[in-house]
Amino acid sequence: MSLVTEETRVAIETERKYEFYIVGAIFTILGLAVHTVEVYSGEPWRNGTTLLAFAFLTVAAICAIFSLKRLMQRHWVIANMQGWLANVQTLRFVQAPPHNLTHVDYEGPPRRRVPIAEAIAEADENRQREAATSLRQRHQLDWFRGVRDWAFLAGLLLLLLTKLWLVLCLGG
Repeated sequence: MSLVTEETRVAIETERKYEFYIVGAIFTILGLAVHTVEVYSGEPWRNGTTLLAFAFLTVAAICAIFSLKRLMQRHWVIANMQGWLANVQTLRFVQAPPHNLTHVDYEGPPRRRVPIAEAIAEADENRQREAATSLRQRHQLDWFRGVRDWAFLAGLLLLLLTKLWLVLCLGG
């Protein structure tokens, strides 16, 4: 296995672990917040802030799940894209001397014999389609992560504000 392939594998594993840790942290804090909720009589702003914190944490949790799903889909697309690239490279190799193949037999339905240039163009087109899908998924993933991170931060800060209001303002 080449160094680049190994580093890519490690990067993908690290990215997946990070996403799972974030999802776990968001749901843990959301669960603790719901479990320790208080109703503040005479302080409607604290009750509203608590509900707003729950809303932000819920948005963060939903975005975390969607970003995790999108990440897994993107890794499959990247694997497909790499498969098409390997196919293009193999076809170009057998097209060049000393092999000089001019046609390729496709085994799948329907069985057919096509010129190798056409097979290369088809495989390259499929690779480019997967690359465009991967880029689109990357943008969606970045959007979900941005919303998740800001919603999590806002929810956490609002939750801390409501829980620690007396300590922060009155000193006890």
